[in-house]
Amino acid sequence: MEVRIASAIFIVLSVVKVFLFDLAGLDGILRALSFIGLGGVLVGIGLVYQKYVFRPVMADAVTKDGEADSGQ
Repeated sequence: MEVRIASAIFIVLSVVKVFLFDLAGLDGILRALSFIGLGGVLVGIGLVYQKYVFRPVMADAVTKDGEADSGQ
């Protein structure tokens, strides 16, 4: 759990650094492309995180014969 929080803090600090320092030197189309690129990377991180960390609950409850476990 601590690793997840540390990685989230690292990502937030990296995004803040990009907004405050790195984009300050860019103008026009380069700034727009940087925003789009940063957004794409953040969406990609979210998709990977969703795929590998939050697995569907129903997949664990399905039995060998393909029927959902009723939990009884």
